[in-house]
Amino acid sequence: MPTDGADRFDLLLAPRMPTTDPGKLNIYIYRIHVYLTYNIHTRPLDIGEILMSYPKVPTGGDYFWSKYWAAHPHEFDVATNHHVAEVKACDVRNSYALRSILSQPAMRTAETAAVPAQQAY
Repeated sequence: MPTDGADRFDLLLAPRMPTTDPGKLNIYIYRIHVYLTYNIHTRPLDIGEILMSYPKVPTGGDYFWSKYWAAHPHEFDVATNHHVAEVKACDVRNSYALRSILSQPAMRTAETAAVPAQQAY
């Protein structure tokens, strides 16, 4: 690479999480502060906060209570095999936690940035 040329690199984060129930997907959300050391004897460059979810972006009905499911409770009843109250209670709790996490500034994917507009709570 020539002096003052552009560098490109990828950072792969793949934590190994034990699966307790193969039918249940756990979603983890991480807030990571990134610094880049680019030369010897220089201060690290502060890249900032990055918000990431693993293994996928949370979705309505799967992780949080969405406006769609709030407007179509009969469909949610069918989708949850008539366990609406139990699943909804979990999704509502997750909604509040997720709203708190997403309300703070951080770099994120467009998919993750779209989540608050989908939330009913």
